[in-house]
Amino acid sequence: MLGVQRQIQESQIRNTDNIARLEIQIQENAQYIKENAQLIRSNREDITSLKEDIRNLVVEVAKLTVDQREKFNQFYGYHQSAASLNVLI
Repeated sequence: MLGVQRQIQESQIRNTDNIARLEIQIQENAQYIKENAQLIRSNREDITSLKEDIRNLVVEVAKLTVDQREKFNQFYGYHQSAASLNVLI
């Protein structure tokens, strides 16, 4: 009977130790979850900012394309006029 009581007491001590370790792990995991949640929020903000930057770049590229097209048209028109003058001469 004493052997059984001793086994029960040892089992209870192990269970108490395991519970204490699990509680520590739960606290550590809760901290990791909080940190990860903050990183996720930060990443979402970064993604939103990057999307805005991309939109702005697309607009700037479109403007450059229009400017380049206008310059090409001016250049092409100038050379057509010069070619027409050469034909006349």
